[in-house]
Amino acid sequence: MKYLIYPICTFYFLACGYIGPQQERGQIGPPERPESKYIIKEMKFETDAQLYYVRNATVPWVSKWIRYGNVRKDSTDVAEGKYSLQLQDNCDIYYYLDASRIEGDSLIFSGKYKFNNTQKGKLFFYILQKDRYESSDHPPVPDSLIIQTNIENSDWKSFIIRAKLKPGIQEIRFGLKTENIKYAWIDDWDIQVDSIPVYRYIKVRYPAEEDREFDNGSGIYLKEVSPITYQNLDILGRVWGFLKYYHPAIIDGDINWDYELLRILPEAAHAKDKKKLNKILYNWIEKLGDFPVTSYKITANDSLFYSCFIDNSWINNEEVFSEEMIRMLDKVKNAVRHEKVNYYTIPFAGGARSRNFRAEKSYDHINWDDQGYRLLSLFRFWNVMEYNFPYKYLTNKPWSKVLSEYIPEICSVDTQSQYLALLMKLTAEINDSHGRFGFKGSLQGSPVERLQYRRYPVVLTETDKGEFCVENVYNSELQLGDIILSIDGKPINEIFDELTPYIVASNRQSLSRNIRRFLMSTKGTSLNVEINRNGKVTSLALKDFSRNKIATGVKTMANYEKENQDILFLNVGTTTADDLVTAVKKNMSAKGIVFDLRQYPRTFLSFAKLADILLPDTVVNLWFSSQDLTFPGNYKKYNERELGFKNPNYFKGKVAILVNEHTQSLGEMTAIALSRAPQAAVIGSTTAGADGNVTSFVLPGGMNVSYTVFSAYYPDWVLCQRTGVKIDIHARPSVKDFLERKDALIEKAIEYIRQ
Repeated sequence: MKYLIYPICTFYFLACGYIGPQQERGQIGPPERPESKYIIKEMKFETDAQLYYVRNATVPWVSKWIRYGNVRKDSTDVAEGKYSLQLQDNCDIYYYLDASRIEGDSLIFSGKYKFNNTQKGKLFFYILQKDRYESSDHPPVPDSLIIQTNIENSDWKSFIIRAKLKPGIQEIRFGLKTENIKYAWIDDWDIQVDSIPVYRYIKVRYPAEEDREFDNGSGIYLKEVSPITYQNLDILGRVWGFLKYYHPAIIDGDINWDYELLRILPEAAHAKDKKKLNKILYNWIEKLGDFPVTSYKITANDSLFYSCFIDNSWINNEEVFSEEMIRMLDKVKNAVRHEKVNYYTIPFAGGARSRNFRAEKSYDHINWDDQGYRLLSLFRFWNVMEYNFPYKYLTNKPWSKVLSEYIPEICSVDTQSQYLALLMKLTAEINDSHGRFGFKGSLQGSPVERLQYRRYPVVLTETDKGEFCVENVYNSELQLGDIILSIDGKPINEIFDELTPYIVASNRQSLSRNIRRFLMSTKGTSLNVEINRNGKVTSLALKDFSRNKIATGVKTMANYEKENQDILFLNVGTTTADDLVTAVKKNMSAKGIVFDLRQYPRTFLSFAKLADILLPDTVVNLWFSSQDLTFPGNYKKYNERELGFKNPNYFKGKVAILVNEHTQSLGEMTAIALSRAPQAAVIGSTTAGADGNVTSFVLPGGMNVSYTVFSAYYPDWVLCQRTGVKIDIHARPSVKDFLERKDALIEKAIEYIRQ
């Protein structure tokens, strides 16, 4: 995507040397930490710190040496101390710095270097700053110092680069690339923010990660569980999550908040009344220490830049909390929080911050029957969505009601398979087609054991009349157009309804897509089905589970192209971006183009390249919003996606974009982009309705949950999530289409183009 990149000036110096005196190091700024001395020695190569190849670097990337090429420590040729770093041939070495805690105006990067065995080589020192929405297609430009070498050898010399520290930066790389140099040495690297040593900003040790009390289990079992217990747990879960994302001591990584929950849980659960519970919670919060407060206000004009706001009104509920407790929670709400870093906030998948994320622990070795960890799983899941899910307000069931509903079942579930099924059901509550619950274990004996049955090699679709019909089949036992009525004696709609609560999806169409692949399955050796074939109902015992034939399906795009040579047919799911653009340029006089988006696009940003040839001018395609770390749960616009340029030589024919429930995420974004063409029509049925970047987090027991962490909209906050892309011409295949081997959407596209 074309993310917001701040303007960067590049400075080129054609001569080497130390430029200007360094500033005196002040005593202000972050305090010294226990790890500070180690970090400065690591930066100056005086420790045994590993030099990582980028693909092998351990996660998280906090502050590490990353290398490409032949790089090693050298004790024989040094400028200062015991070691230098030797680079052989063409290399790239950089110090990766997590910049989420760094604040200031300027950066100073200095050190020493030497080289030999070269004539016309180059040393390229650089400072590369990346924001949290780094873009691969529009990378930031580094501040740099290029040193041209015209001599064979050099003695130790000094270098320095000064750069303005840009706002919103999450990652900084301080590096050197060498070109046509046999050997180069670097030593005594130093980095300062204003006049403060950068190592003061680096926080490698988090006290939260040194708390090991419950590493082997919680030991919690609530024997006497009553309605009051459930109410107490509901309140505890909400307060625990609120503090997790809002309290300065917790969001700074100073406290293992999982273990704090396990410590207080038994006492809070068994509080006999409101007064006792409030006293327990108040004392708990008070022990966390004091903090400065501020006033968070969003003006009416500023509110237009927000896609959603968190509702924290529950903390002022006088029926639940005492006056003293309400004042305490309000103070936490108004605490001063860092704009760039929140230890527990779930990051999106991409950019610097996701690589640094380490707060949520998977506790792989914890058994499912540990009641304390089961409650931790529920509380973690619910609060992740409460504060880190931009589409929380779109769920079928009000999210505020989900926590209390699941507490009794989480406490009392009897078997592992039932527990896994319950977490699947919980995941389905988010109504997000990006959602996924990953686990290891058996579902046998649970309501969803069918998901692990053996599947028959067939592809079903849902027709325009809601019939489950054979779209493709890989053997001869079924035929195209067969309507499945029942499976192993149970009506297919009944099976569908039984699975529905456990399958996560944004809308009915994507739900059907996700369930259909599990319908034709069995734990036996054959599958007994009742079908309607050409109007005749018959029963079959399906025994051939091998994929022994090429799928039988409808007429392909290639067939249609032979019959319609004035129309260009392109499958975006199988064709690279460059090939798509080349094909369009070769067919600028075509009557129309059919873009098939019923598969995930093969190339990530194919729509951006296509827009340049399909659009006559620049258009704003999408808005994006992301988490406001100072006030978790608020999502605000960070960028507008622009496409195209002023181009009188754009494609002037009609453009048909084919979509259905398999069009998801990037596919939907691509459909929206292509629909900006002057004579474009989106043809098909409701798409998956999942828009924005995906991320994941772990649950105790080594389980994993994926979902949409930041959001995308049509301009002016018009939704695509759940609703899907805007359809211009509705089309859905019928049984007749399959019997006649017709692709209903391509037929409709040809009809549109020829109108």
